[in-house]
Amino acid sequence: MKLFRTTLLYLWAMAAFGCGKSEYRITEPRPTLEVTALQDVYIINQPAYLQLKVSQQGYDGEFQLSAVLSEGACELSMQGSDLPTDGTWASMSNTTEILTLTPTLAGPLRISFEVKTKEGEQSGRSFINFNVQKSPALALEVEYPETASVTERIELTMLLTKSGWTGAIPVTYTQLAGSGTLQYGAVAVTPAEAFSVPANSEQPLYYTAAERGMHRLQFSATDGYTTQFKTLEIIVTN
Repeated sequence: MKLFRTTLLYLWAMAAFGCGKSEYRITEPRPTLEVTALQDVYIINQPAYLQLKVSQQGYDGEFQLSAVLSEGACELSMQGSDLPTDGTWASMSNTTEILTLTPTLAGPLRISFEVKTKEGEQSGRSFINFNVQKSPALALEVEYPETASVTERIELTMLLTKSGWTGAIPVTYTQLAGSGTLQYGAVAVTPAEAFSVPANSEQPLYYTAAERGMHRLQFSATDGYTTQFKTLEIIVTN
């Protein structure tokens, strides 16, 4: 009977003073940082990309990022702004960021990253290692006829070869002998002015001679490391 009265008193106290619902937020003790390289090949002076993803359950504040370059040389940026590589802390606006890393020295490159919360909780350093390759060799080839008529448009086929290169390469041409006009696509090419030609695919150009005789054209292409030259000699007749 005593136990029954005690139980009733407990239930009455709960009804009188209420039993409110409490919410608890569980916060992980420190943030977690994941670093992912977005390509397999790193070439000197060519931009490469790293993805940084940070998470911490129960924390919704801002993070700060620290990068330390311990071997090699590179330039690092986040959202278009330079990112120090001496360990200085920088604000990380988003929990996922894409960093642009441009190696400036061939050979091993070792860099580490760490994030921390505004309260000072740190993730610990995440290391990434890779080998920076030298820029592959550039080759310039142009196929052309040795003879042509002054009344025809002369087709030239240019091929710029550079392994692993996905962009265009600047090319210039010089008229060494004869006179005429050069066309690339729908554009008339002006001597000594650079025009961009995609690498690793054949590109047609058209030359129209303005007179008979020997026509000598020189093409040059540069990738910033080496410059390749190709001289064409075409005999133009009736």
